[in-house]
Amino acid sequence: MASVRCLLMHMNFFRLSNERIHINLLPPPPPPNQPQQPQSMPHKEISYLADLQSIDPYDFPTNGCLCTVTIARLIADAPWWFPSCTRCGKACTAEGNTFRCYQCDCSNYKYKYKLSFIATDGTAEAEMICFGPVAQRIVGRSVDSMMRTVRRDEDFPPDIAGIVSHKFTFAINMTSQSFYTRIKKYMVTSIITSYGRQRAIPRLPAPAPAAQPSEQRRDTTSGTSRTLDKHALSIVSELASQHQTPPASPTTAETPAKEMPIRHVTESTSSQSVKKRLTYSNTTDDEVASHSSQAHVFS
Repeated sequence: MASVRCLLMHMNFFRLSNERIHINLLPPPPPPNQPQQPQSMPHKEISYLADLQSIDPYDFPTNGCLCTVTIARLIADAPWWFPSCTRCGKACTAEGNTFRCYQCDCSNYKYKYKLSFIATDGTAEAEMICFGPVAQRIVGRSVDSMMRTVRRDEDFPPDIAGIVSHKFTFAINMTSQSFYTRIKKYMVTSIITSYGRQRAIPRLPAPAPAAQPSEQRRDTTSGTSRTLDKHALSIVSELASQHQTPPASPTTAETPAKEMPIRHVTESTSSQSVKKRLTYSNTTDDEVASHSSQAHVFS
């Protein structure tokens, strides 16, 4: 038996010696206590809201932008929660006392945050919205605990109303609604930095004072009225000088003899009025006597 075993071992040795054996080497293990370096994200510059508002929705960067803003106020009458489908994550529709997702025909749902607010950085204001974990990080509480403590007589719970005046650096992207309306709306995709509550909310710069046409019109009108007053005074003074009362004694008035009107002897007292004096004729006494004699012959 021992001789047979030795013979078999020799035969296997000669068979293996004629074959090629491939040995796969494993990669060396990483050195211990050396943390793995995270993948570097593409660098994004922080933009102002005024610059973002001037960008056309079709020219907005596809990877989003960064902006540092302060939450100025919450949008009234906007729900801060919604029932989310556990299968597709979209909003469910109310069906009796429960909710159902008609897109995937699922009746399983859970509550998620949906925060809508106005943010500002001092250059402009913009409407922003955030969902789920991003909104939960802003509020600091889970939506389930918030739903248990909510009251029916309040618009927003105190913890949600307390996010006003908090400052963040957001990574935002433009919503699909901005392509169909004039009002641009942004969705917060992640929170880069949280600065906490601020003492004051940045205010927008005051607009340039416009010209006040009422004051200019008032100044122009006052200047015209002053000019008219001076002109009226001059006219009144001229009229007063023309219609002065004649002197009491007519002998004191010095009038040249050749300018004295010729009056008829039989002129009545009514012809001595102002109107009569202005319509005296230049006929002589001989012409008047001839006219009177002809009238006597024909009579």
